[in-house]
Amino acid sequence: MTAMFRRVGEKIRAELSAEDRALLTEIPELLNDIGAKENDPAAAVLDRPAYRGDRDASAEFRELMESQIKRERFEDRSRFASLLAVPEPMTDDEARGVLRVLNEARLALAARSGAMDGGPGWELRISADKRLAVVAWLGFVESQLLAAMVPPDR
Repeated sequence: MTAMFRRVGEKIRAELSAEDRALLTEIPELLNDIGAKENDPAAAVLDRPAYRGDRDASAEFRELMESQIKRERFEDRSRFASLLAVPEPMTDDEARGVLRVLNEARLALAARSGAMDGGPGWELRISADKRLAVVAWLGFVESQLLAAMVPPDR
């Protein structure tokens, strides 16, 4: 099996199979739908209060940071979509943005599948719930990208 990502000089190149690309192209829609339904567990996970137990501090943080968080998520997701449409080598900063998008998708699917509620052992349910199989696969994709992000001199 070949690596999904590899470092080429100062950049990271995605070398995705057609199947991998097909699965990854569904991520932007998944992320755009977060919070569309009331009580979406994905929204609860991705937009957790900054200060557990302190509503006022969390509300202040949200007020101060919400526009920046939305802008950064939009930028990351746009780069992710462009990577899939026209695969060009990524800088380390762009790769970190792609990693954030993969992680958001993984967390959203895990929350919607109940994997975050049940604690350890969710892996045993993978064969019964295809969403959990995708959660595990996204973890693999993240590990592939992280490995490519390590500078060659390390």
